Amino acid sequence: IYFILSLRYLFFKMTLKKIVFSLIPILVIISITEIYLLLKKPNFTQLDKHLGWKLKSNFNHIYTQKNLKGTQYKVNFSTNEYGLRHFITNQNEIENVKIFVIGDSFTSDPYASNDLMWYSEIAKKISKDFKKNVLVHSMGAGGYGNFQQLLQLRELKKTGYNFENITFFIFQYCNNDLQNNSISIEKKLKNYNQYSRRPYLINNQIFYDDSLLLKILRIPFIGESRILNKIFFLLSKVSMHNLEIQKQDYEKSIQITKNIINLIQKELNKKTLMINCNINNNWPFNFINDIASENNFYYLNYPKNIKTDENNFFEDGSHLSEVGNKFLGSYLYDEIVNNDLLEYLIN
Repeated sequence: IYFILSLRYLFFKMTLKKIVFSLIPILVIISITEIYLLLKKPNFTQLDKHLGWKLKSNFNHIYTQKNLKGTQYKVNFSTNEYGLRHFITNQNEIENVKIFVIGDSFTSDPYASNDLMWYSEIAKKISKDFKKNVLVHSMGAGGYGNFQQLLQLRELKKTGYNFENITFFIFQYCNNDLQNNSISIEKKLKNYNQYSRRPYLINNQIFYDDSLLLKILRIPFIGESRILNKIFFLLSKVSMHNLEIQKQDYEKSIQITKNIINLIQKELNKKTLMINCNINNNWPFNFINDIASENNFYYLNYPKNIKTDENNFFEDGSHLSEVGNKFLGSYLYDEIVNNDLLEYLIN
C-alpha cells in the first residue's frame, strides 16, 4: 500500500511539474504581449469602484487605427483633468458657446481624433455660421449604460465642474443601452467584461453583483488585462449566438431605462438634444422617441445612408471612422438647422 501511495504521489508530482512548466511559456507570452500593448497601444480607460470603469484623466496618446476598407489613419486622443474629451474652435479666445455631450463608445472611444469627432464637426459649423467660439466636453466611456452616465454626471457635479455655463447638452443614446441597463439580460448575454464591473439600478438602489467570479474579475491586474478581456469578449460573442432574450426581459428593461433617463433629465435640467447611434427602430427599440418626448429632449435619428460608404466605418464595421464622424456631425447639424433648433439652443 505504501509503495502504491508513493507511486501515486510521484506521478502527481511529475504531472504537476509538467503542468507548471507547460504554463510558463504561455505566461511569458501573455506578459510580453501585455507589455507590448501597454507601450504601443495603452489603455485609455481604468477600473473604477463606483462606475465600473471610466476614461483616464489627463491622458494623451496617438493611436493608429483602420477603417473598414483597411486604410490606416492616426487618432489624436486626449482627456482633461476631469477625464473628459474636449475640443474648442479657437484656443486663443474664451468660449461663448459650451456643449456638453453624454455618450458611450460612439462619443468616448478613440475612433477619431478629438477635433474630428461628430460633436466637434457640429461645433465647427456653429462657429462658422454664427461667429461663435464653441467649446465641447464629452463624458462617458465605451460600453456605458445609462445608469453609469447618470452616476458619472452626479460625480462630476461633486468635483466642482461648472454646469451652469453649459449652453446645451447632447445625449447620445444607443439601442444596446437597453441591454446594458438590465442585469437579467446581461447575465444571459454573459458579457463578463462589462457585467462583472457595471453598477445597476435595482429598486432605486445601486447594485453590484458580488459573486466570487465577478469579484475576481474586478481585481485590477485581472480586470485590466487586455488579453483576458479579449478572451471574455470572444466568449460573450459565442454565447450571444442564437440567444433569444425573453419579451418580459425587454419590457422590464424599458421601464428601467425610462426611469434612468428621467433621472438624467433632472440632472441636466437644460436644453438637450438626444440622438440615437442605431438605425433599428423596431420593437423593443422603438420606445426611445417617446422617452425623449416625455423628457423634453429634441430627438434626432441616425442617418440611414451612412451605411452606403465603407469609409465611414471603423474596422469593426460598427463604430465610425474619422470620415464617418464628419458625415454624422454634418448630418446632425443640418437636421438641427432644418428643424429650426439652432438659434433656440445657442441663445
